[in-house]
Amino acid sequence: PHIGLLMILVWGISELPIWKSSRVRIIGFALAAGITITLATLSWRQTAVWQNDLSLWRHTTERSPNSFMAHQALGFTYRRMGRNDEAILALEQASALRPEISSVHSMLGDLLTKEKHFDLALMHYEEAAALEPNSARDHYKYGLALMQLGEWHMARAPLEHSLTINPRFAQAHYHLGRCWLAVGNPAQAANECEKALSVKPDYPAASRLRETALSRLN
Repeated sequence: PHIGLLMILVWGISELPIWKSSRVRIIGFALAAGITITLATLSWRQTAVWQNDLSLWRHTTERSPNSFMAHQALGFTYRRMGRNDEAILALEQASALRPEISSVHSMLGDLLTKEKHFDLALMHYEEAAALEPNSARDHYKYGLALMQLGEWHMARAPLEHSLTINPRFAQAHYHLGRCWLAVGNPAQAANECEKALSVKPDYPAASRLRETALSRLN
């Protein structure tokens, strides 16, 4: 994308009066060519680094199948490359070796959610929350996973727990408000939205939910 932006910039500059000078044009095109080559080289090197990492960690997992670090690193590499299915497989192997590592469960939950495997994502988010009782983020994600499956009543508990850890967690207040509205309590929903907006005044989703909740009260 940087190369494309550069070409647009050069084209724009070429319309300026100063560009009529042949010397300026030569210097300008030389600079543009140099920058383009540099960006292309950096892009190629980044791809090469990822490929080198991939080769390294795949080879390491083959040689040391019981290495948690190797499977975790392989999973991270696949994730950076956007190869989510392979990242999930590698991280599941890492988690099997070290089930007490909460960050791996959390990342697995994120990847499985992206791939719409909501039941499996829920299992990992629940495990991460159990391993990190003082992590507002992990309990928040667990609550969202329950909401994704329509478990509105059950989702309230982890969201409320998240808010006991971090009372200024605007997103947790908002989603707790969604839960309250879904189970037929618009007053509580409006109250949670007010709390979300007190922390984050520019929160359109919370504003809309508050209006919906208040309309149901009236």
